[in-house]
Amino acid sequence: IRRYNDGDEHLHTWQTLFASSSSKVFASCVTYPSQVVRSRLQQLDPNLSVSLKTSPGTDLAAKQRYYRGTVDVVLKIVRLEGVR
Repeated sequence: IRRYNDGDEHLHTWQTLFASSSSKVFASCVTYPSQVVRSRLQQLDPNLSVSLKTSPGTDLAAKQRYYRGTVDVVLKIVRLEGVR
């Protein structure tokens, strides 16, 4: 930014607003996917893995909701819900 105004002038209000808005949009686009993965792992029922292994008649929906790790969460979200 200094190279455009030689460091002697302060930014105008609209320039500061634009810079802060664009940085917020960029930060949100970068961090939101990781927040989705984290929330899916936090909502996982720890007893679900035991019931999936012990009961032979477990439905497919329950098996699809069970995640084995971070990569598995990402793959299932992309495969079952798609990228939005």
